[in-house]
Amino acid sequence: MKRLAEVVKFINFDWGKNLVFEPQVRYTALRDRLFDAVNMYKPDVIVKTGVGGGRLLAELAGSFTSRIVVVEPSSYVIEAFLKQYGADEAVKRISFINGDFPEFPVDYYKADMIVSADYLDIFDLGRCVDEFKRALQFEGIFFFAGVILADDDMEGTYDDFMKALCPLHNDYYLMEDFKTVMTLKDFTFVKSMVLNFSRDLRSAMDYHGVIFGADVKARAGEFLRDHRPALEELYGLTNDNIITEHYLIGMYMRNKPSKED
Repeated sequence: MKRLAEVVKFINFDWGKNLVFEPQVRYTALRDRLFDAVNMYKPDVIVKTGVGGGRLLAELAGSFTSRIVVVEPSSYVIEAFLKQYGADEAVKRISFINGDFPEFPVDYYKADMIVSADYLDIFDLGRCVDEFKRALQFEGIFFFAGVILADDDMEGTYDDFMKALCPLHNDYYLMEDFKTVMTLKDFTFVKSMVLNFSRDLRSAMDYHGVIFGADVKARAGEFLRDHRPALEELYGLTNDNIITEHYLIGMYMRNKPSKED
């Protein structure tokens, strides 16, 4: 419960700033590919993990007739979203559940599509995917978007930087490792793409330092100094502390049991 309280605090902190969850720099790419997926599969029920920045959720409701259910750990963010967007008739169709992802409060086989963007690195991915699988219809779609490691970052240097920067961070994956996790969780890879976006690490350290404290900011700065050559090689770290971050947008289908099962 203590960790969940810290996660909720972090989600609340980012609301309205949107530098972690569905940030503006990635927004158009994320929206366009999500809308393509909804148009392709035409799900009757979409379950979204988290309100995110709010805009994507509001546009999703306004663009499709699917029933939309949102599981959001923060009751504050639900209220803030409704205060900002609640007058929209399409938004009034959204159902909200204040709940956690590793204990997903959605019944078996209720979702045709589950959408998760930018949250899962601060949760236990394995537990969450187990829960998402349970909630998905057979042959339902898991739409995932999140930061991944560069293909050559076998040591997880950027992952370790994020663990220094954000005490809630769990893991970033190599793309192939993420695909393997999904296969082991009984999902079939459908399609994916990796997009590149710039990120200012100095600004990120300032931002996270506000909520997590000066010690965290100092630790991340020390890691950045000690591992600069590796980050320069793997992520193009510049003298201005800008890197190229890799962002995976992928779709995975929940397997249908074979007749033998």
